[in-house]
Amino acid sequence: HSAFSIQHSAFSIQHSAFKNSLTAAFFYAIALCSINSHATTYTFTNLSYALGGYPSINNNNQPIPFQETTSLPPTSLPGSVSGEVETANEAFSQNDVGQLIGYSRIGYKGGYGYTATVWNADGTAVNIGGGPSDSYLFTFGYGINNVGQAVGNTVDIVSRNTFATLWDNGTTFNLNDLVSNSILGNWYLEIATGINDNGWIVGEMYNRNGGESVTFLLTPDAPSAVPLPAAVWLFGSALGGFGLMRRRKA
Repeated sequence: HSAFSIQHSAFSIQHSAFKNSLTAAFFYAIALCSINSHATTYTFTNLSYALGGYPSINNNNQPIPFQETTSLPPTSLPGSVSGEVETANEAFSQNDVGQLIGYSRIGYKGGYGYTATVWNADGTAVNIGGGPSDSYLFTFGYGINNVGQAVGNTVDIVSRNTFATLWDNGTTFNLNDLVSNSILGNWYLEIATGINDNGWIVGEMYNRNGGESVTFLLTPDAPSAVPLPAAVWLFGSALGGFGLMRRRKA
């Protein structure tokens, strides 16, 4: 009887470990599906006018003229080039939780470059632009909402190409790549200057033929459901089967 109890206990331990492994695999597979889901896409609207300067947008989804903050960045990034505050670091706008966004001038290839920077309410500076890098990309931040999504532009100083940029949860996006509903044609999203708490983005685009610059609006598309692979449902079936087997043995 004792030997049977020991064997039964060993089987129970192995069964529990195997079941836990299946459970972990099941939820890991679901997590992978979430991680691999595509980035948010946007519906593009050509507002066909300029606001007399860079645009911004309020939380009522109304484009408004850009109003530059008068607050000065409280700290510098490590490696920032010393000099006057307005040339070494500059903030362009501020959200309601006290975060400033702008750029820092930092040492680069024996000279200096620029990188988009967020200054938190506690004074810490965060390099969100990731640059300058060996790819000669300079970045500038212009707008930030209350959940920390930031917009601006990226400049390739070799090709002279400039594109409107979104920084979201540690990832950088070229907004031209995220337009879902329209071929931009000769229009190119050059700089994003405002983002509200609903994720609506405004900025300026230019026509590569005529050189005309007007205001654009991007509205987030509703997220689409990501289908789970068949293997995930097989994991789920296996878990259910082992639960049934356990009840029968009991």
